[in-house]
Amino acid sequence: MNYLTNDGRELFVTDGISGGRAWFTGYRAETGSTRRFKSPVLQCRKTREEAQADLDSYAKQKGLRAAKEAGPYDHRGATAMAETEAQYDPA
Repeated sequence: MNYLTNDGRELFVTDGISGGRAWFTGYRAETGSTRRFKSPVLQCRKTREEAQADLDSYAKQKGLRAAKEAGPYDHRGATAMAETEAQYDPA
C-alpha cells in the first residue's frame, strides 16, 4: 500500500535500480526520479514484504493516509516489475 505524507509526497516500496536485491521506501521527486525516503525506521531490506511492513508501521505511527490504490509502484513500470519478480521468484 502507498501512503501520502503531509507535504503531498506519495511513499511506496521499490527496489530502485537494484534489480530486486534491495527494497526501500521511496517517493517520486519533481524531476521524475525515484528518491529514497530516509528515516531511521525505514531501512533498506532484502525483501519487498519486509520493506512494506516497515512502511505500514511508519504510516500508522505517523498517521499517514493511504494513497489511491494503484498497486505496487516501480519506476520502470508494471511490465518491468512483473518481469523482475518472475526473475527472482524461486517457484
